[in-house]
Amino acid sequence: MYTGSLCYLPVQLTRRNSKLTLDACPAIFLSGIFGLGMVLKSIIQGNPRFQQAAQSGLENYIFEQAAYMMIADVRLILAVSLYTLLLFAAFYAEISRKYGF
Repeated sequence: MYTGSLCYLPVQLTRRNSKLTLDACPAIFLSGIFGLGMVLKSIIQGNPRFQQAAQSGLENYIFEQAAYMMIADVRLILAVSLYTLLLFAAFYAEISRKYGF
């Protein structure tokens, strides 16, 4: 919530003053803030003054979440993906006519 609020003004300024579209601007700024947060977290975890502090393990939670997937999750993702591909194939002519690809 806070990073979204923090990104509102730069996103709007970038959208108005560049050729980037509205969907690309938030992706750029939010991923940049995420990267900055990971850098700051690494700096804090490497600082000897914070050795006794509890470490959140956020990095492990975010990047190793796939290890906690169950077979039911994989089946659900596969089913939704196949359904989406079938819809795309069924309406391909209309989609390509509207968007010109």
